[in-house]
Amino acid sequence: IGLGDPRTADVFLARVEREPDGDAVGDLLLWVGTFRRPETVDRLLTLARSRKNLRGDAFDAVVLISGFGQLSADVGSEDWPDPAALAKLHPLREDVFAKLLDAMAAATPTEPRTLNMVVLARFARTPAVDAPLAPLLTHPDDDLRHRALLSWSDRVRRGWAAADPLVKPLRHKNPTTQFLAAEGLARGGRGDGVGVLLSAVEYLDDVVLRQRAVLALGELGDVRAVDVLLRLAGDDGHALQEAAAEAIGHLRRSPEGDKIGRLLERLAKGAGGVAERALVGLRHFDSPDGWTLIRQRATDRGSWTVRKTAAEQLGHRDDPANRDLLLKLLRTDPDHDVAAAAFKAARRLWGADSLDPHFALIQRDDADELDADDFGDPVGAACDRGDPLRLLDLFPRCGPAVQERLEASLSARAEVPTAAVSAALG
Repeated sequence: IGLGDPRTADVFLARVEREPDGDAVGDLLLWVGTFRRPETVDRLLTLARSRKNLRGDAFDAVVLISGFGQLSADVGSEDWPDPAALAKLHPLREDVFAKLLDAMAAATPTEPRTLNMVVLARFARTPAVDAPLAPLLTHPDDDLRHRALLSWSDRVRRGWAAADPLVKPLRHKNPTTQFLAAEGLARGGRGDGVGVLLSAVEYLDDVVLRQRAVLALGELGDVRAVDVLLRLAGDDGHALQEAAAEAIGHLRRSPEGDKIGRLLERLAKGAGGVAERALVGLRHFDSPDGWTLIRQRATDRGSWTVRKTAAEQLGHRDDPANRDLLLKLLRTDPDHDVAAAAFKAARRLWGADSLDPHFALIQRDDADELDADDFGDPVGAACDRGDPLRLLDLFPRCGPAVQERLEASLSARAEVPTAAVSAALG
């Protein structure tokens, strides 16, 4: 194992196949997985099918080989897949994952390990996983069926799967199943389940599902939902007002577009969750007045949560005014969470490889104290990849701790454009 010779995996498998009941065989299978060789997958799954005592360890080994074990259910943000995050992972082998999901669904469909893999199927970007996942959309077990619907719907929203398989679950007798199918269809631009979603808004007991129904209706943009969404968005204190304030932003092209724009602006000037969700709605509404208001709220020192939400929205429209404001927030906003939101938005606009957001961050008073989880190491990035003239230009605007690192970096460089540097110093 220490030498890393890939033939080791075959040796371990042969040992387990020869003597599958020894004390160490489970550990050996897991070590086979750490070599991450797709060639061993079929032998591992054969052991899982034929030797019940080895099933869990064999499945865990294939999870490692598939690469999907590196993911977690809460990664599924709208920014996934993030190229920078993917670059840090072992390869995601969707063909291996599809084989694994098929074997687990057949052998242990309701066990936690299988349920977790069904959730992770939401990250499958190719049709490889369609065949094993599709039958689970109508599986008798409620929990398994609902997790499969959530994963399939997420893939539909991202354009990785067709919406057609969600039509059959729409007719299921279970109300939650109907809702999840309708939600997925709506997120895929299909209006087959509008009636189910409108009923869910009014009659489901679970307020979270009702909120999701509102959001799905907004994404769909069906005119049949306009009156309901407008009523909810204008009903102060209603449990669904926040969701409706975001949802109506998708309805700019409806006959009530002007009325919706005025309502969103009024709500976005307020406070609390309704104002924050209305800012998201204004981003979807995408009007010049709406973006002006978003920028105003991004500098509103009265509420850091409103500033944070507004900063997040700026990354969704590549506009010179948005770029300028994001750099200003990165340099000067005193709140860590607002700066983190601005940094994420800036990376969306400039790209993960650009140093411009880092150059703004190193000018902060607390640049040497930023949380690496949110910002990485902006000073290190500037030192490693920054142009000498740009660093010299920024040098007087940085704090002493940052200046010390910049000086060390510049002094250590083998080649410096001396004439240009002298001019810059002058």
